[in-house]
Amino acid sequence: MELYQELCSRKLLKKCWKSIYASKPTNSKPQCRDINGRTVEGFNRNAEQFLDDIYESLCDNKFQFSSLKVIKVPKEEKGKYRAITIATVRDKIVQRAILSIVAPIVYEQISQKVNFSGARKSIWRKGKGDKKNSPHVKSVKRIIEKLKDKEFWVYESDIQSFYDSIPKRFLLSKLTAMLPDKSLNKLLRQVIYFQIGNTESLREFRELGIVLPTRQKGIAQGSILSPIFSNIYLANFDMRMSEFCGNSLIRYVDDFIIFDATDKGVRRKGAYARKLLRDEKLRLKASKTSVTNLRSGSIKFLGLRINRDKITAKKRPKEIRRKFQNEVLNLSLYKTQTRKVKKGSGMVEVAVSAVEQINEKIIGWGEYYDLFHVSEAFNQVNECILLCKRRDKRLGGLKELSFESSKTFIKESDWRKLFE
Repeated sequence: MELYQELCSRKLLKKCWKSIYASKPTNSKPQCRDINGRTVEGFNRNAEQFLDDIYESLCDNKFQFSSLKVIKVPKEEKGKYRAITIATVRDKIVQRAILSIVAPIVYEQISQKVNFSGARKSIWRKGKGDKKNSPHVKSVKRIIEKLKDKEFWVYESDIQSFYDSIPKRFLLSKLTAMLPDKSLNKLLRQVIYFQIGNTESLREFRELGIVLPTRQKGIAQGSILSPIFSNIYLANFDMRMSEFCGNSLIRYVDDFIIFDATDKGVRRKGAYARKLLRDEKLRLKASKTSVTNLRSGSIKFLGLRINRDKITAKKRPKEIRRKFQNEVLNLSLYKTQTRKVKKGSGMVEVAVSAVEQINEKIIGWGEYYDLFHVSEAFNQVNECILLCKRRDKRLGGLKELSFESSKTFIKESDWRKLFE
């Protein structure tokens, strides 16, 4: 059976739609509507008919991806933005269906031992999964291995404007070479050579210094297929680095660190990484490239700050407190949403209050970091939560973070011993 025939499955399309609906944000903003002004909820009101339309257009070989809407999203650096694309719901469903078909085929070629970007053979993950197998925890496991080998020197860098710099022609060539037939090539080409619909916004984006994809370069940040595209594009880099320096490289999308026992050795590995990326028409970001000895300095990777004393959140505790106060615990940023939940043999819609939405963010942030040494950061966040609850009775239902040192991935005392 050709790959395109697998795509023409109403059962698969419905499964993809359910996955997209289940993961919709509870506090989506007006700017997150697609190019036609539609939302996931709008699609849901007539989902069966829309799914029939998608299925028929695929079967008739007439499906065409729509133009994307581009919005600006603030970066961590003050005053800096990145361009994020928003596809229509129908396009997201078809892209997710394509991903479900392509992921198992390319998995072995992109799941190099140095790639920690979360590549999976199946996209259908049941439940929340074990966070001890999440990319940032797996990365720390590898870091511990390197420290046990007395490799304290670290080359730290990331790829300059990675998503916006990927040459479309080379990406399409690498992708199609991994597939057993050409039946999906037409649709894949449409995804890679996407069109922007809200062209009236582009002038403002350029004035703000936002890097935008061109006809020749750049894949859509925010696309369901972009993560696997990025892994496919860097598969050769991962393989060549593995051949050159074993498991010294730890890469997560466009960020990476390289370990070695000596300053000279780690710089040699970094220089080789730079050369390989240059061959792929990519370059490193000079301001984010450095060499550090972890016995005396620190690195930042995957939202973590890592030094000889501890592994903690990248932001300082007081910075985290300010972020929570301004961006998480601010009631004005939320409105009541609805969510479908199972009741008996069917599904019913229930209201999701602002407090519930805030609690989801608090718990999500806490679960990302609670395996590490974050007691001080958790205390700062909890003080902020308690203060908000005292000031505003509507926030009385806010949950607090719970930190148990016994559940950390590695005890602080054991971590420090690695540097002795």
